[in-house]
Amino acid sequence: MNKPIVLILASHGGQASPAALEEIEALGLPTMLADHSRGYAGAVRDGFDRAAAAGYTHAITLDVDQQHQPTDLPAFIAAIELQPHALITGVRHFRPCLMAWAIKLAATFCDFWIWCANGRWTRDCAHAYRAYPLAEMSEITCSAVGQEFELEVLVKAVWCDVKTASMTVHVPAEFRIDVMSPVEFVRFGVLINSLLLRRLLVPTPLLATLHRGEFGRLPRTTRIARITKDTIAHHCDHPLKFATAVGVGVFFGVSPLWGFQMLLSAGTAQLLRLSKTVTVAASNISLPLTIPLFIYGGLLVGHFLHYGELRGVPQLHELSRSVLLNFLGEYIVGSLVLGVVLGSFFGLAAYVMALRIKARRQPISQTGADEQPSHRPF
Repeated sequence: MNKPIVLILASHGGQASPAALEEIEALGLPTMLADHSRGYAGAVRDGFDRAAAAGYTHAITLDVDQQHQPTDLPAFIAAIELQPHALITGVRHFRPCLMAWAIKLAATFCDFWIWCANGRWTRDCAHAYRAYPLAEMSEITCSAVGQEFELEVLVKAVWCDVKTASMTVHVPAEFRIDVMSPVEFVRFGVLINSLLLRRLLVPTPLLATLHRGEFGRLPRTTRIARITKDTIAHHCDHPLKFATAVGVGVFFGVSPLWGFQMLLSAGTAQLLRLSKTVTVAASNISLPLTIPLFIYGGLLVGHFLHYGELRGVPQLHELSRSVLLNFLGEYIVGSLVLGVVLGSFFGLAAYVMALRIKARRQPISQTGADEQPSHRPF
């Protein structure tokens, strides 16, 4: 197997020490200095591209600012030989002390949120000492610009069905803690929230599709059409749940809960184990063009339920805040009833549509399963 290349990083623009370079050369490993002119993430990505173009299959990232020890490189090479298609992370082994416990606590906190985002527990997931399979990494798209890249690429690798493994790496006795700048802290927070939101709203089979390079190269309209089609097709495998998600979303979209429709629909979908993507999308039925119609429709329904007739209801063009306040009770009751009616109607329509889509897909799926065996993406 081709020996991996060691990509030497410096997260704050430092230089590799001559002693470290001599130690790496003594192991017979080729090295490549990262170009930080494009930022930390750009340096890593550029190093991956140059290494792949030179014919290497793997790259080990060694960050001199994080005091990674070249003595761990033979263990990385052995791990690569055992699992050539896995992303291998280095887990730091600290000597027992107060600082070590503080670092472990912070690392565990980060590991927890990454586990929430990808569903796979990875220890010391923010540590940059890793071995990357270059073929698998070339298909994953990332948007990070700083050291948060380490978290993003790990989460998206799991989404794209790349194997992960870990091994213990050593920490020097004079280990120091690099304080994160406010900008880096904000970037880490934004990234984790973005990843959690995608895991919450995007169906699991689509997570891999959305974050592969092949998908990113498609025209925008094609991407939108494919996402919509795949999302509907995925959820139509369970017609009743799909219809219920649509009905619940429409109900909250029509109900007089202004400003909270999406939040309440997502929470309800979580409680009922429905698709949050479909429910939140259906709650957006309240568009600027449809809101006046829903308000007036709720007012008509509420007035009719209260008086048994429609006389005395203002015309649509007469609606204003003061007029609506005079009929507030009737509007609230009417909007809730209208939400139930429209939710039931759209839910029934979604159920019929899901049954038809599922019936169309099943023969194709069964035929394809008979003709071709399934295989993993990598």
